Amino acid sequence: MHSAEGGIYVQDEVAVAKDLTLNLGLRHDQYETFGGSTNPRAAIIYHPAERTTLKILYGSAFRAPTVYELHYGSHANPDLRAEAISTYEIVLEQYTHGSLRFAGSAFLYRIADLVSVDTSSGLFENLDHVRAGGIEMEIEKRFKRGFKLRYSSTLQEARDDATDQLLTNSPRHLAKLNAEMPFMKERLSAGLEVQYAGRRLTLAGDYARGYAVGNLTFLSRQIVKGLDLSASVYNLLDSRYADPASEHHIQDTIEQDGRNFRLKLTWGF
Repeated sequence: MHSAEGGIYVQDEVAVAKDLTLNLGLRHDQYETFGGSTNPRAAIIYHPAERTTLKILYGSAFRAPTVYELHYGSHANPDLRAEAISTYEIVLEQYTHGSLRFAGSAFLYRIADLVSVDTSSGLFENLDHVRAGGIEMEIEKRFKRGFKLRYSSTLQEARDDATDQLLTNSPRHLAKLNAEMPFMKERLSAGLEVQYAGRRLTLAGDYARGYAVGNLTFLSRQIVKGLDLSASVYNLLDSRYADPASEHHIQDTIEQDGRNFRLKLTWGF
């Protein structure tokens, strides 16, 4: 199977006043499989003080149906449409004299034509409409010698518009901690990331328990000219956790990988 796709994007930034900026964008994508999608974006950026920024954001986007979704099972569904999402967000950022940054935001997402399996036909259909909303906070501190520490936390809720039921595999609480330390004039650095996800509803009406995993990465830049080396350990403490399964699985949850390793060489020329 083959298909063609293309897109065009335009963007403009207008300085309405010294402390007020308007950012506008428009993108059109054309797919041979399902047609076209046009999506605008807009941002109002206001600086009420030197180290304070207020942003009001709007955007729309889409997700094209995959080949698997279009041709799943014994019958194809050529009428499957793309998922569409509209996003609304307000963000406040505050910087301090001590290289400290605070950010807080509130957001609302609306998703239309969500692709789901129709249990009666066994095919993928555009069945659901979803709304999701929440708040997020982030704090970042930059120390001397390049050490950086960042923490973010999100409280959210996603529901089916028609039934008002919570979505499966959608945690209410997400959190992330990142620490980065450079060495040897930034030619060597170490990064630690800890991710947390709260419990998630499964299709059987049970819950997959919350979990936290840590990932550790060492990066060496310019070992020789153009050559970078990175070594990572994922799920550093070998945490045991499982994700909710989909309609295509017999199990209600699927256990995820334990500790694993990656060695990566990158050569630029």
